[in-house]
Amino acid sequence: RVVGQRESPQGAGRAMFTPRIAFTAVDGTRHEFSGQLSSSTPRFAPGAVVPVVYRRADPAAARVDLFVDNWLGASVALGLAVATAL
Repeated sequence: RVVGQRESPQGAGRAMFTPRIAFTAVDGTRHEFSGQLSSSTPRFAPGAVVPVVYRRADPAAARVDLFVDNWLGASVALGLAVATAL
């Protein structure tokens, strides 16, 4: 569940927003982390439910489980590599 946004000033009156997400692990402990991506407008509303993925051995290293958060960077890099190869 999204519990808030971390706001990072960027100058010229602009800011970047990173979601703060809380979840309860399988063992019942509560964890909170910042999302991987920042944007100029909040991506998720407070209280929104987002999918989370984590290793049971290390729930503190959780990540938002959406394509944009996990694979967008790799996809862009692959596209550039293919374009360069052609």
